[in-house]
Amino acid sequence: MHYLDNKLLGKYFKSKSAKVRGIIPANGRYIEYVVIEGKPEEGSMLEIFSIENGTAFVRVNDYLIEESEDYIVV
Repeated sequence: MHYLDNKLLGKYFKSKSAKVRGIIPANGRYIEYVVIEGKPEEGSMLEIFSIENGTAFVRVNDYLIEESEDYIVV
């Protein structure tokens, strides 16, 4: 695991589409993500809870809000 990956755990972002896979810019590089919990919709909040081999595993968590310091603007 890259040392920057630990900084991404617990962070979240707003989905731009209903796709299960995608790429987001984070910490000066691009990270691939895969939704493995919940069904994403456009505008859903996706929370990063695990990272393996450069792929972030995320879950849909619509209780999160954009005003938090853990929100990633993509």
